[in-house]
Amino acid sequence: MSKHSFLARLRRVLPLLRHLGPSEMRTLEMDANFGHYQMHIGPEYSIAECRRQHMPLHSRPIDIAARIDHLYVEPHRITPMPTREVIDHHLKATVIIHDVTVQIFDADGDGEMIRIEPQTCGTISIKHTTNLAGDEGMERLNTLRDSGKLAQETYRIIQDDVLRLLRHHQAQTTHRAIS
Repeated sequence: MSKHSFLARLRRVLPLLRHLGPSEMRTLEMDANFGHYQMHIGPEYSIAECRRQHMPLHSRPIDIAARIDHLYVEPHRITPMPTREVIDHHLKATVIIHDVTVQIFDADGDGEMIRIEPQTCGTISIKHTTNLAGDEGMERLNTLRDSGKLAQETYRIIQDDVLRLLRHHQAQTTHRAIS
C-alpha cells in the first residue's frame, strides 16, 4: 500500500479536488480498464472530528459504487488480470468472478480501512463464477468473502485502476498543452 492516502493521491492527479471547499462534495464517474466506477467524495471533517477519530486533517469520506467485469482469485492473490504464467497453465487453481458489483465506504479516504459489515450481501455481489479450482477454489472464495479480504483487495484494484486512468488522462492533457 502507498504511504500516501487514496484521497491525497486523487488530489495529486485531479486538481479540482484540491480546490474543493470544506463543505463541498464531488461525484466522479468513470470507465477505466477493469470496470465502471462512481465515486462520491464527501465534505471535509472538522478539525475536532479528525482529532477525535485520529484521522489526518482535511480527511473526506469516499463512497464507491463499482462494477468490475472480471476478477481472478488465484491461490495467493486476487487480480483483475491473470499473469502470463497462470494463463500458460490454463488458469488451473483459479476462480474467475464475472460481473462483480461493489459498494465500498472509506470513512476517511485513506484507502486502507474500509467499512465492511460482516455477513452483509451489500458490500460485494457476484453475478457468476467460473471455478477452475474445484472444491478448494469455492472454499477459498467463500473464506475471502467472509473475512472481508475480497472487498479489501477489490478496493485496492479499484484505486489502482482509477489512479492509472486519471494519470493517463493528465499526461495526455499535458502533452496536448505542450504541442
